[in-house]
Amino acid sequence: MGRSRVWWAVGGLLVGGGLIGLGVFFHSVKLENADRWASVIGVFVGLVSLTLLAVEFVGARRGSATSAGQRVGEVAGDNYQFGSVTGGLRIGPPRAVPGPPQEGGSPAQAPEDGGGQSAGRVGGRNVQAGSVDGGVEIEPEGPTA
Repeated sequence: MGRSRVWWAVGGLLVGGGLIGLGVFFHSVKLENADRWASVIGVFVGLVSLTLLAVEFVGARRGSATSAGQRVGEVAGDNYQFGSVTGGLRIGPPRAVPGPPQEGGSPAQAPEDGGGQSAGRVGGRNVQAGSVDGGVEIEPEGPTA
């Protein structure tokens, strides 16, 4: 059993035991006292829930600023993007590229929101296919022997 499952099992036992204990406590006191206790417990549960919601909201806002998209300054070569293809997909030989991307070229501008990834140059063949219902054939970049 993994560590995560052990913690979930321990947490489930603690929550279950707490609910059973709370039920026994409410059963042992009179209805008016149980109603008062339930109101007090409800206030604290509401405050804890509101605090956790605020913490999650602030964390999500900070996370969205740093996980923006990817920006590329220059793309050289063949670039294909397919969302969904019914049937086969065949991509021919690549076109001639003016030269390989050089290290330390002019850097791309950083994303405006301060997050994401940026690259100065991307070269070569880039193929992205989300879903292809059939065969995929991509011819090699160099001469075959």
